[in-house]
Parts: sequence; structure tokens; C-alpha cells
Amino acid sequence: MEGAGEISQYLPFWKMKARIEGIKLDTYADLIRIGNLPKAITPAFEQTPLYFWSPAFKINPAMFLRWARQMTISQPGEKTGDSLPDVPLYPITFPLSEVAGSITITIADIVTDKRKVFPLLPQIRISLNECLLVYHPFIESHNELVHANMHFSFDKKSLAFGTGL
Repeated sequence: MEGAGEISQYLPFWKMKARIEGIKLDTYADLIRIGNLPKAITPAFEQTPLYFWSPAFKINPAMFLRWARQMTISQPGEKTGDSLPDVPLYPITFPLSEVAGSITITIADIVTDKRKVFPLLPQIRISLNECLLVYHPFIESHNELVHANMHFSFDKKSLAFGTGL
């Protein structure tokens, strides 16, 4: 096991900018409104484009949804560089061809007024404008992997579950 606080692995996530027809969801402020998130809507949020996030690895559905929701609500920034880290990179097992469908599921999970929005879901049309693969750092802690910056965690065994899917 790595020492406390040392990054032991990088996990892949899809960062997606989508055009959504059928519901207004273009900016981070729109997400705050539709999800009734405990954040004040600022002029900066009105201008901030909304990115949806999805794990790029298969895990059980509940864990997948939790991570897609947390990452989308958090809108993490990432550093991009020309070199790869000197720790293991987890393989991509959730391909880009399947990822667009996760946006509808993430929207359905985040919205608070489900009675109003659920009937609209079949009419919502989503097309990806851009998609970027981003590796996020994780720290190994006993039975968990903890996101190095956001401190969200999950059981390491859930990664093994995903390899069989």
C-alpha cells in the first residue's frame, strides 16, 4: 500500500460538453436551478459552460451514477500536461460510443422536480459537442480509493466488479 497521501492510481473520466434539446441545460447556473443545488447563482455561473462527467470505467450501476452525479455537480478542473504520471493508469472499459446515454441518466438523477422533468426525458435529444478523457488522481486508503482533490471515495472492490461487466 502507498504511504498516506500518495497518489497510487489514476482513474479515467469522460468530460463531455453536450448540446441538449428539450430542456434548458447549457450553463452551470442551469444545473444549479434544475438540481436545486445549495449554491448561489452568480453571473459567472451564468457564463460557465456545463460539462457532464462520467466514469470511463465500468462499475456497478449505483456507483457509476454516484460518480457521474458528484463529478458533474462538482465540475472539477483538471491540469493537462504532455507527460503521463509515474503511477498506474486504470484502463478505459466504458467506451466513448456508450457514454452519451449516461448524460440522460445523470440529468434524471440530478433534477429535483422529477414529476415535471421525467415526462420530458423521452423528448430530450443529446449530441456531444466535445469529449475529453481526463485521468483523476486517487489515493489508496485501506479498502478505498479516495479522490486526491475532492475526497470522494469508493470501495476498491467495485473496480474488480466492473471488469466482469
